[in-house]
Amino acid sequence: MEKRNPEQILKMIQEQDREREDHHGKLKIFFGYAAGSGKTYTMLEAAHDLARSGVDVISGYIEPHTRPATMELTKGLEALTPRSVEYKGITLREFDLDAALLRNPQVILVDELAHTNAPGSRHPKRYQDIQELLDAGIHVYTTLNVQHLESLNDIVSSITHVIVKERVPDFIFDEATQVELVDIEPEELQERLRDGKIYEASKVERACTNFFTTENLTALREIALRRCADRVNKHIIREKEMSQKQEYYAGEHILVCISASPSNAKVIRTAARMAQAFHGNFTGLFVETTEYEQEKKKLETSLDNNIKLAKQLGANVATTYGQDIAHQIAGYARQVGVSKIVIGRSVRKKTWVNKDLNLIEKLSLLAPEIDIYIIPDVSAEAVKRKFPGIKRPGLRDGVRTAAILAVCTIAGLLVKKFGMTEANIISIYLLGVLVVAATTRGRICGAVASFLSVVIFNFFFTVPIYTFRFYDKNYIFTFLVMLVVSLVISSFAIKLQNQAMQATKTSVRTEIMFNTSKMLQKKQDIEGILSGTARQLTELLHKTVVLYPALDGNLSRPVFYGSPEEQAEAKKLLDNEYEQAAALWVLKNRHCAGRTTDTLPSGKAIYMPIRNAGQVFAVAGIELKEGEVLEAFERNVMKAMLTEVAFAIEKVILNQQREEIMVQSEKEKLRNNLLRSISHDLRTPLAGITGSASFLLESYEKLDQESRESLLRDILNDSTWMSNLVNNLLNMTRIQDGRLSIQHEDEVVEDIVSEAVSRMERRLGSRTLDIDLPEELLVIPMDGQLIIQVLVNLMENSMKHTAQDGTIRIRVYLTKDERDKEYARFEVTDNGSGIDEKILDTMFESFVTSGASTADGKRGTGLGLSICKAIIQAHNGTIRAFNNEDQGATVYFLLPAKRED
Repeated sequence: MEKRNPEQILKMIQEQDREREDHHGKLKIFFGYAAGSGKTYTMLEAAHDLARSGVDVISGYIEPHTRPATMELTKGLEALTPRSVEYKGITLREFDLDAALLRNPQVILVDELAHTNAPGSRHPKRYQDIQELLDAGIHVYTTLNVQHLESLNDIVSSITHVIVKERVPDFIFDEATQVELVDIEPEELQERLRDGKIYEASKVERACTNFFTTENLTALREIALRRCADRVNKHIIREKEMSQKQEYYAGEHILVCISASPSNAKVIRTAARMAQAFHGNFTGLFVETTEYEQEKKKLETSLDNNIKLAKQLGANVATTYGQDIAHQIAGYARQVGVSKIVIGRSVRKKTWVNKDLNLIEKLSLLAPEIDIYIIPDVSAEAVKRKFPGIKRPGLRDGVRTAAILAVCTIAGLLVKKFGMTEANIISIYLLGVLVVAATTRGRICGAVASFLSVVIFNFFFTVPIYTFRFYDKNYIFTFLVMLVVSLVISSFAIKLQNQAMQATKTSVRTEIMFNTSKMLQKKQDIEGILSGTARQLTELLHKTVVLYPALDGNLSRPVFYGSPEEQAEAKKLLDNEYEQAAALWVLKNRHCAGRTTDTLPSGKAIYMPIRNAGQVFAVAGIELKEGEVLEAFERNVMKAMLTEVAFAIEKVILNQQREEIMVQSEKEKLRNNLLRSISHDLRTPLAGITGSASFLLESYEKLDQESRESLLRDILNDSTWMSNLVNNLLNMTRIQDGRLSIQHEDEVVEDIVSEAVSRMERRLGSRTLDIDLPEELLVIPMDGQLIIQVLVNLMENSMKHTAQDGTIRIRVYLTKDERDKEYARFEVTDNGSGIDEKILDTMFESFVTSGASTADGKRGTGLGLSICKAIIQAHNGTIRAFNNEDQGATVYFLLPAKRED
């Protein structure tokens, strides 16, 4: 059994994710090979069957027909009112996408999948409307003819001699849930045409002699049947992969070479059909050279159209940079494991001027192990190949060339004046040609400088001077060598200049990605990541950038980068309802929208999702001027950057989820420890209370007064301890649930201390209690009951570690911190055993006792000090502990002496 490669595994995971998306609608296509085959009629019959079964089905849009039987079937179905669009004085009827989304039926009928929407619609194509319906969870029934499939366009046009402009990407057809072939015999279809059931009577004769010939219909029918069979075969293979009962190894990898030529579309479609036939991977490659850079404005539109076509046909499009196209293609093909290369070639014979190996011959030498398929370009639309780099120089380049040659001439005259040889003068002109080639664009200035340097040398420095004649025949060879050397030097200089430009691009990309990676490593939260990303994108593109974080399925506050003035200008430009609508669409549909896209193209920016396979974390918007597009280099770097940003955001989210799980686990652990501790610690006082009460009942008359009081005192002490435990548990519950509210009131410190002492007085035993309060009346804003609880817990803690003959001291006084802010300092000091140094830093955490372990043995849950810490922090105070120099320990806390806003 073959081992599946990572791409197969990725495809399988994506298919599983797609099937798990239960909210996604299902698409059923009624597929035919010509108009009038009965697609709409069959679709309407299926809709009536659904309606009779109780399914909520409506008619979204049915193309008006002159066929009575078809239009009769539209009755009885709820229908949406078409949207009216005014265009060039004509009222067009279009499918109302927003009304369909608002109605939200189970199934909707939308006729003519390949229809082109009226200008100003949300999407230029109807299949994009249907994609949005599917994303909203609505099932769609639609119709399609075989000639509208993108990959079959050139084949159909060669058969019918009709170029179909309304086309649908093949992935729409391949990924449909169900395709029902509506078949009819060609003769029966022709008979229906002659009976006027398809077109008006005036169009019948022309249709019979042009499109609806027996040969055309038979060929189209065969193509439709074969395409359906290919789709079924692909689905069977996919199901086998999903079930893992049988693996299919996609050993073929088709690479199509993309260019800016309009005729390249035929090559791309051919490669796509090959990929379908071989059930292989499909990749498109564009090699960007400096020649393309120089002609970019002329070629940009056609290149973008070809790249978009390749993507629609299912290709992963990549871009590489370099001057040697053959080396770039061969290197990339080896790197990704390509088995077949599909490339176009115009018919061009070799001449004595052009004897070098062409691109295809170079590829054969560089990659002999890869099959190369050549698609001849003999169409009338083929663009004639230009000489590389031929570009009309600008005025600045012309002036620079003339100035450099003038400087060389002056330098040559000075050299001649000092009696030096002509070889030195020739060297000066060669240097001048080198400088011209290095400082101007294209090849023309370098070539012109090479020729002019020879002419000027002849005019100024050969006898007779100041003429274009020469007496010495040896100059013929000198001029020829000088011209050849000048041209070679110019060519090498231009090549080095081009290589330097490519190296600069590579360096810029590397630096940007390195800086992005370094920035993402420093950022620990999503807001910081998005802010840094906005800065990186602004520096890369030199355009206005906006980032919308995603929060609970909606857009959050936009993030801009720059000075306050730049941010204000960006908000004015991009922070409006239309731009936000485009960004929200991207968030909901996980595809690009805005300017230069097929969705909401009237916007001022293009919006891209920052996402992983299943979730959009944010939306990035880049402002583009009218007619401006992102260059391939910028687009690739930005795509890589946004992918890295998505991984960083996902990592932050996973870390947050991990922390939440850890906190929840810790809470559960604390809860279990608490239950163990309570069950143990309540047993002792309850047993004491039960035993004392029982003994009093049985022997009350026999006991003297002192014994009775002793037993009652034990009952009281144990009850008080249990009461304090319950109060601590209630406070801890409030703290953990976030319900600890502070009621600040001005309280007299003496009253608070007195109340706390009165609660603990009976439990002091023979211990001595000293109280040291200021002479003047001290009033502090606090929650009195909670501070009393703090003092009670601190005294109780001291009592546990102080012998019966020990001393506990409570002291309160005013103090100031380093910022001269006034605080009231409460101290509880004892002369007991002190605090173990090991737990000084953790003693205020839950369940920490004197043994720095969970309270399972000795009475005490380890909650008292942690509650004290929570209460003091809620008062904006601090609590600390330290061991005294002589004996015992001191625990103190600070409360703000004045009320804080």
